Amino acid sequence: MLVALWETLSLAPARTVTRPQLDTSASSGGVLAFFKWNNRDCVGSSFHASVLNNREKEVIRQLDAGVDVDAIFRYETVWQGRQQQCTGKAIHLAASRCHLSMVQLLLERNASLHSMVTRDGQDNYEVIHAAVFREGRGGCREMIDFLCARGADIECLNANNWSCQHVAFQTGNMETIWAVERARAKKLGLDESSEDAEQEVEGPFNCLNERGVSLYLAVDGGRSGIEE
Repeated sequence: MLVALWETLSLAPARTVTRPQLDTSASSGGVLAFFKWNNRDCVGSSFHASVLNNREKEVIRQLDAGVDVDAIFRYETVWQGRQQQCTGKAIHLAASRCHLSMVQLLLERNASLHSMVTRDGQDNYEVIHAAVFREGRGGCREMIDFLCARGADIECLNANNWSCQHVAFQTGNMETIWAVERARAKKLGLDESSEDAEQEVEGPFNCLNERGVSLYLAVDGGRSGIEE
């Protein structure tokens, strides 16, 4: 339910498809493979499956053999009876599983930090959003810090006009929320130990943040414990 809330433009729940009826033609990612990601049934390749399961040696072998680091995988959602065709790339899988060394490898092999998950052919969200969301569990600080250090924009918005801050609150993971807030403070040039940085980090906990929805998302998503 949490994944559906994030991936649709409405706050009403969407339903998943048990086996996506997608284009299963061979891609530049290698042998066809089915796997589960973000509570979705996905169609990709053995390359995607290796990345998802953090099989670094196998990924290196596949890339050396000519597999395209930007090969896409596909999945499907259904919203109000209408199918939505979505795509992602290996770097989204690695970032969302907090596979730090895998993300480093993919970037070294020319994967883009700004690769987009798409929905019906339109850009949906970036790698940093996948890392923060982490399939609804909330991302780890190490991954968030690493991506920001490499140039990811902690303030970028997804197709729903939600920032990483919104996504962090939606997961209800306190470690993720603090990691995002510290990254935001650092982007503003504030030292973590400074009084200004402390106020910047604590700001979102004062009822609603400046966009007025972060705590609502957390409560609506069943993560009301962050208000305690």
